[in-house]
Amino acid sequence: NTFNRISSQIRRWARVRNTIRELSQLSDRDLSDLGISRGDIRFIAESTLLGNFLGREFSRSYRTGS
Repeated sequence: NTFNRISSQIRRWARVRNTIRELSQLSDRDLSDLGISRGDIRFIAESTLLGNFLGREFSRSYRTGS
């Protein structure tokens, strides 16, 4: 049903916003310890929503283009 799809999408985007907010609050050192840069935050949050984030190697190859 349309209502369920809309509410499901709203919940997913709320999770993305929360992930972005939480990661943005970490220091650059903490982010580095996780293997990500500040510029990766939105990409990781949105990819996680789609189920595409495969961990540090995926993030590293995204940043370096390898």
